[in-house]
Amino acid sequence: MHGWCGFLLSILLFVICLSGTLAVVGHEIDWLLNPDMRVTPGSGPTAWSAIHRNVRALHPEAQVLWLGAPVGAGFAAEAVIRRHDLKQPWRVYADPRSGEIQGEASWLTAQRFLRDFHMYLFTPYWGKYIVSVFGLIMAVSVVTGIIVYRKWWKGFFTWERKRGARILWGGAHKLLGVWSLWFVALMAITGTWYFAEELLFDFTDFAYIGTPTLDDQQLSAYGAAAPLADLDTVAESARREIPSLRVAIIRLPASNKDVISVQGQTDAILVRDRANKVNFHPFSGDLVSVQLAQDLSPARRWVDTADPLHFGDFGGMLSKLIWFGFGLALNAMILTGAWLYLRRVRRLAERSEVAEALDGIPDEAAAAAEVLPHG
Repeated sequence: MHGWCGFLLSILLFVICLSGTLAVVGHEIDWLLNPDMRVTPGSGPTAWSAIHRNVRALHPEAQVLWLGAPVGAGFAAEAVIRRHDLKQPWRVYADPRSGEIQGEASWLTAQRFLRDFHMYLFTPYWGKYIVSVFGLIMAVSVVTGIIVYRKWWKGFFTWERKRGARILWGGAHKLLGVWSLWFVALMAITGTWYFAEELLFDFTDFAYIGTPTLDDQQLSAYGAAAPLADLDTVAESARREIPSLRVAIIRLPASNKDVISVQGQTDAILVRDRANKVNFHPFSGDLVSVQLAQDLSPARRWVDTADPLHFGDFGGMLSKLIWFGFGLALNAMILTGAWLYLRRVRRLAERSEVAEALDGIPDEAAAAAEVLPHG
């Protein structure tokens, strides 16, 4: 079972795991490829209002969907807009401190390509099921690997390398396996959850926690062309409501009834940015509601914990590099495991052919003895 899972599904499993490994550092790949994303590292608050104003001046006909803070030191801030001449959103990069526009890019960056490909293989509907079912397959591989490799806990510093290629690569496969056991188990758990989550989305009324909307009474004092509340003031108000809040994204209203939602990280660990949000009236800037990760139910919090655990982006560049390294180890395990299984199947087939040939020898000898003279 261990070999069957690893060999027959190895090509697709390798593609899925490799795309996920690269997606971990997808933002960094984009940073290397696109000079518009680079700024001189520095400190200071993000100039939300200036970024919004400059983006609107550059694309006055577009709808600004959200503004994002830099994802790391040396990264530009990002605005995502919807243009009337494009089906997909469009990205605009700006200096986070001055708000000056630095460049533009399509929605499908390297990070977005890798993340979407890893998520559903660009196959609508069934793609997410195809990918996430491999969480179950990886769980089977973990359990059967522990059964096959007896006393595996003694193998952390064991690697036989002097008895041929099969022993060399077999030892490497086992060594990678014991060191990566926690990581593979984590991928199996989160991958299986994504499969269950997709079932919940498709066949139940389960949904993510959305942002509130405003009623006519809350909007009655404002006209259709009322100016948006000052975003710097809104961000500062959000930090007063949650002093530990590190603003990562400001989602802007798609309609008059939508709120401005300020989202980011707090002292709560292992959650998406959206788990912590402060919502404001889009025109007055008055507080509407506050959501904290620690106030969510365990089930709801897990929904926003699976992604940070799966992609390892919860601890900045350090955790990303750890996840990237173990992701490469997982891909090496897939390749060595497939090669070892193929070699084993071929060896068994050769033995079977030899056995069939040897099984025929006694019968031929007996037949020959019948025709030989006796005495």
